[in-house]
Amino acid sequence: YRSNTNKYASLIDENGMYNGFISQLLTDIYHPNRIDVPDLHYHAGGLGAILRSGLGWLGAANTKQHPRQNPWVLVFVLGGVTPLEIKHSQTFAAGTESKLTLAATNILTPLSSLNLLFNNNPLFMES
Repeated sequence: YRSNTNKYASLIDENGMYNGFISQLLTDIYHPNRIDVPDLHYHAGGLGAILRSGLGWLGAANTKQHPRQNPWVLVFVLGGVTPLEIKHSQTFAAGTESKLTLAATNILTPLSSLNLLFNNNPLFMES
């Protein structure tokens, strides 16, 4: 499922240590040099902005903003995050002007992680 990503295909860094997807993404977003984040795709304004601007959008090229240029960065994870990932994510935004919100469909506990790992039907969880 990570074959579609350019940079975040591996969870192991060059030193052989575990480096989670959220950590990799936030490292790139909050890098001091504001490096390009290859797996984020920029969409300026959507269909509403095109309709409001009339046909002027045909010749106008939108400038791609770096995610950190926004006052609020929202990262939403499908599947869940651990409490440690939530705590660690806030260290990336410390000392910057942008706010970071990490949201997810689930907060994973050790028990729920094991259930997801060994469950034959991951969409069905018994409480």
